[in-house]
Amino acid sequence: TVQPVLESLEGEAEEAAAMLGASRWQTMWRVLFPALQPSLMTGFALSFARGLGEYGSVIFISGNMPFKTEIAPVLVVARLEEFSYAEATAIAVVLVILYHFRLGPFHGGLVGVDVFFVLSGFLIASIIRHDVVDGSFTLREFYTRRLQRLLPNVVLTVTAVVLLWWMLLPSSAARQAADHGLWALVSLSNVFVWRDLGSYWGNAAESAPLTHTWSLGVEEQFYLLFPALFALALRRSRRPALWVGAVAAASAIWCAGWGSRDPAATFYLLPSRVWELLAGVLLSLTLPGVRARLTSPTARAIRNGRNHFARSNV
Repeated sequence: TVQPVLESLEGEAEEAAAMLGASRWQTMWRVLFPALQPSLMTGFALSFARGLGEYGSVIFISGNMPFKTEIAPVLVVARLEEFSYAEATAIAVVLVILYHFRLGPFHGGLVGVDVFFVLSGFLIASIIRHDVVDGSFTLREFYTRRLQRLLPNVVLTVTAVVLLWWMLLPSSAARQAADHGLWALVSLSNVFVWRDLGSYWGNAAESAPLTHTWSLGVEEQFYLLFPALFALALRRSRRPALWVGAVAAASAIWCAGWGSRDPAATFYLLPSRVWELLAGVLLSLTLPGVRARLTSPTARAIRNGRNHFARSNV
């Protein structure tokens, strides 16, 4: 929605503003932004409608007959309402696996990736809120738990793949797998796939053994900045959902506007994916059941008793 407007703008207005001594920021704010405002609002509305259609309204128009009218988002939302986070994540993962096996009925498996990001944001935000309410949140403890959960699996997977490729395939293929493994270990697998393998549906990406680690790269990059900022917002802001929603909207607009220019970058990189993670964060902030579970006096008493028991047994 923005690109056609930019192409139609004439450069004389910018030149005149520069000649009158306007800075780049003033030119952007006073000259370009008024012309772009309608298209930006349109892009935001389209992104919001797409998000609502994919993650919201589709649930209300579907049925609940298993294997006939019941759809995956209904199953996922039902598990979230029951606080069965592991089951909700398993549904998303199974969708992706079935898609890659190219089984007949399962053509929408890529939605599992979107659901995975939403669930990841939901879970990580719920964990941070739980610890902030407890007064026990520290970045050191958070990153220690993330490393203990993720790093052993990544190291094992990369090591096994590189060894198999070295034993079974030509040295060039093994070398590329090793290079990709190094990028995966430093949480940049998505950047490697975007830069060296191209489209997710291309032959290079499809035949690479570690392409699937791109989503883990997006998740780990999200973990670098989000925990500290989210904990600060929870402690200092009365309405953290507004801040989260603003960043999610900006990312959705970026995704909608940049998708046609560089589809591969839009698919793989964090700026165009962070809105899905933040959609999960918004769910954790707005679902009444989650709020009650985290902040009720009973929940606090249970957590305090559990923490006292844990300290007494150290």
